[in-house]
Amino acid sequence: MKRWYLSISGIVLVILIVYFSCPRSFKEYEFSYTVENLSQFKLVFAFDSEGNYKIEKCNFYMDNAQGEIRPVMESGKFTEEEFDRFDKLLRNADIFSMEDMYGYDESSKDEDGFFTQIVLMADGKQKYVTIRNVTEQKFPQPFLDFIKEVMLFMK
Repeated sequence: MKRWYLSISGIVLVILIVYFSCPRSFKEYEFSYTVENLSQFKLVFAFDSEGNYKIEKCNFYMDNAQGEIRPVMESGKFTEEEFDRFDKLLRNADIFSMEDMYGYDESSKDEDGFFTQIVLMADGKQKYVTIRNVTEQKFPQPFLDFIKEVMLFMK
């Protein structure tokens, strides 16, 4: 009897370990990554579970100096290889487990107005993460790998 119980317990433990170590599973999603300085610039990268992406670049400083707004917008569809890479990196980044805010507290002042915002909407759930860029926070390596790939793609 003890052997049988230990075998079942071992199997359940292995299943739980595999389940929790796998990337978060969601089917339909939209992701956006925004880096912004309120008076200088705004960069937005967004993509969805269909492989569509959008990039928006705004140079507020030059636009204000020249008196016209000229955002640069680009949209397209990932290649299958690009989509597989971004999809895997997004799932491994585990954004739903992140805190809502990094670098903000009652004493923080946003003097430079420089921040990053991440939005993930997946299967009816929403997660907003705001990061004040003057923070010295440590982030998990899968998240950093994902953001690095996003920045490289936007170049």
